[in-house]
Formats: sequence, C-alpha cells, structure tokens
Amino acid sequence: MSGLMHRLSSRAPNRTSRGFSLIEVVLAFAILAGSLAVLGQLISIGFRSAREAEGLTESQMLCQTIMDEIIVGVRLPDPVSDIPIDMLTDSSVVIPNRTADWVYSIDSQPSAMEGLLAVQVIVRRANATSLANADQFELIRWIPDPEADLLEMPDSSDPNSTTSSSSGGAI
Repeated sequence: MSGLMHRLSSRAPNRTSRGFSLIEVVLAFAILAGSLAVLGQLISIGFRSAREAEGLTESQMLCQTIMDEIIVGVRLPDPVSDIPIDMLTDSSVVIPNRTADWVYSIDSQPSAMEGLLAVQVIVRRANATSLANADQFELIRWIPDPEADLLEMPDSSDPNSTTSSSSGGAI
C-alpha cells in the first residue's frame, strides 16, 4: 500500500504554476486596452496641433507677403476689409479670388513719429465654422509714409532750387 500512496502523491498537482491564470490574462488585456486608448488620444491631439500649426503658418506667410507688397509699393497701404486672396504658384503676388480660403484686411494709421505709417495687415480664414478653424495672423509695421515722401521731395529740374552748404571752421 505504501507503493500506491507513493504513486498517488507523485501524481498530485504541482502547486508551482507553469502558465498564466485567467485573472492575470484579463488584467494584462485591461492594461493593454487602457494604454492603447491613451495613445490614441495623444495621436489625436498631435494631429489637431499639426493642423493648427499648418493653418497658422499659412496665415503668417500670406500676411507677410501682403506686407512685403505694401513695403515695396506693389500695393498701397489703403484701408480695405475682407478681400479674398489666393497665392499664384508662379508669382509671389497676391491676387483677388472669390473662392479663396483666406481674406485679408489692411488698416493704416499715422504713427506718433512724423513721416511714418503704422500699417496693420490681418489675414484670416474666410469661412471659419469654428474656433478650431479660425486661423488668423496679424502683422503691424511702421513704414515710411508714401504721401509724405512725395510732398518733401524737391523738384530737381527747377532751376531756382539751390543747394548751399557751409563749413563752420577756420584753418
């Protein structure tokens, strides 16, 4: 009988586990699902931030282009509001387009310093349906007043205009 007991005891289940229990598997899947949900949210936030950065960058480039056109004299700093714009691929000139995604406004005010204008250019998305799509950029620069330059320039063909200079020193 002792031999039978020895064989029965050797067949007794081993208390050391060789695999995972059901609770460990369920817990691992719960952790995996939670981490995938968090990663999905982070990816969504990243894509949304990338779209916002793209819109802001595009509005900055358009605003700077319009300001550059004003500075070089292609466009006058006359006040306008909500003019549709479209960038040509073969030119850096901004032209009106009625189906454009962007509109611009220009405002110019005399600055505190004589002969300078404070020019403000605002570019914004034309049909923004929400604040998330409302990309807008504003640029303000002081530029020489084009009208003041015309008033101060003497006519060089006038024979009566003379230029004199004096030297204030003795030898």
